[in-house]
Amino acid sequence: MSKKGVGLIRVSTGAQADETRGSIPAQKEIIRQVAAQHGIEVVKTFELSDISGSAVLFSAEYRSFLKYVERPEISCIITREFSRLMRPENLDDYAILQHFVTHGITLHFPNESLDLANRQARFIATIRAGISGLERGDIAERIATAKEQLRKKGHHPGGEHTLALGLGHTKQKGWYYDEAEMSAVRLLFRLFLDGCQVYKTLSQKTGIPEQASG
Repeated sequence: MSKKGVGLIRVSTGAQADETRGSIPAQKEIIRQVAAQHGIEVVKTFELSDISGSAVLFSAEYRSFLKYVERPEISCIITREFSRLMRPENLDDYAILQHFVTHGITLHFPNESLDLANRQARFIATIRAGISGLERGDIAERIATAKEQLRKKGHHPGGEHTLALGLGHTKQKGWYYDEAEMSAVRLLFRLFLDGCQVYKTLSQKTGIPEQASG
């Protein structure tokens, strides 16, 4: 009888999930190969997008994944690498490993398997988790440094969606104002300073969404 397991796919951003980047299809293929190698029947695969490894416990989808592995027939989890499971930022996150231990889970990756009933495997899993968390800190530091260098050069380090209404920045055009949007912003300020301070009314008169009016 084949073992029954769960596949886990996780990407931190929507861009990583883009088919052209190949992340999700690549993770699916790895899960298929590892399952075939170990004779595992993958009864369900969880796909988590836009979920940071440091915030998995705040995700309803990830909690559903944890709940699913509690089923008595589930004996293993397959994923591309340890960081897909978690990138812990505090000791509370290590409760995930204890959850796997409690429910008799073996972790399968392309190049190794960790049977968490084994003391040595639990030790290695703890080390893997720590390394994953450290890597996330290094990645965040590199990104912050690169963004600061862009800012110092007068560029915008984020996407246009992070800018105020009417203000834009592209590599081709640099900084620019969208006059159509700016006219609505000017009207908003004029109405507000004239005493109209009800957000719903401001939204109706300017076309600016109510949640953005404040």
